[in-house]
Amino acid sequence: MRWLIVLPWQRPGHMGVDFAEELTALGHEVRTFAYRRDNVFYKNTGSKAVYHTRVVNVFPDNPLWMIPFESVEAYDVFFTKERYALRALQHAGLRNLHYLPMYCVPAMHHPVTLTDDEHARYGAALSFVGSRYPYRERFLHELSGYPLRVWGSGWTSARDPAVRAMVAGGPVWGREKLCVYSGSTVSLNQHHPMNDIVGVNTRTFELAAAAACQIVDFKEDLATLFKPGEELVTYRDLTDLKRQLDYHLAHPDEAAAVGANARRRALAEHTLRRRIEEIVATVEERRGR
Repeated sequence: MRWLIVLPWQRPGHMGVDFAEELTALGHEVRTFAYRRDNVFYKNTGSKAVYHTRVVNVFPDNPLWMIPFESVEAYDVFFTKERYALRALQHAGLRNLHYLPMYCVPAMHHPVTLTDDEHARYGAALSFVGSRYPYRERFLHELSGYPLRVWGSGWTSARDPAVRAMVAGGPVWGREKLCVYSGSTVSLNQHHPMNDIVGVNTRTFELAAAAACQIVDFKEDLATLFKPGEELVTYRDLTDLKRQLDYHLAHPDEAAAVGANARRRALAEHTLRRRIEEIVATVEERRGR
């Protein structure tokens, strides 16, 4: 097939670029179009519509919250990771929808062996990688008694001094992020309360492919993608979370085994290549081929 991938920015490691690389490796012809540009057309609200395309949309967020409603039906196929949104849109009569979870990219998401300097910089008993917003800051306040190190944007502006004390650094990418994942006994994964209703975020698959033991808030779709208790650890409330943290921090060998199981599952079923195969099959089916 020939593919045009419309993406916000053409930056290494960002979603869209990885699709282009994987499709090219599979023998497809690929071109990319980065629409979020610093020009007068994109910055002018009235002219933004010319950047929309009516082909296929692989949407990484909750479309009920993050995209104009009328834009969803414009595509031949709209892929969403959020089953709650899929069901709601189907109830409104939309028929161009298809469920597609997020994914890992094995070349980008994998365990690494830290140097002594890297271990001192990125190592932790418990880590969290993600941006600050008020809900998340309040959540981390509840974990102020744990040896938690936090990486991401906005945390130095946290109002809570206990949370500011957790900050280890700003956003991490590439090997830095892998060093945080591989250098942690346990990795915390908290979903956005509005973006992920029953669906699963990208971090779940990144952590799994990096063989990290993640403790993640339970979502309906998790049990269809990984085995809770064997390939990741889930919690349903703060009491449950603290119980899981106490146990797995005290049993690092068991935590490592959970991470190893997660990596095997991620590489077997949740790679970008597997998702692209499903996209191609879905497009061909809907075209009647």
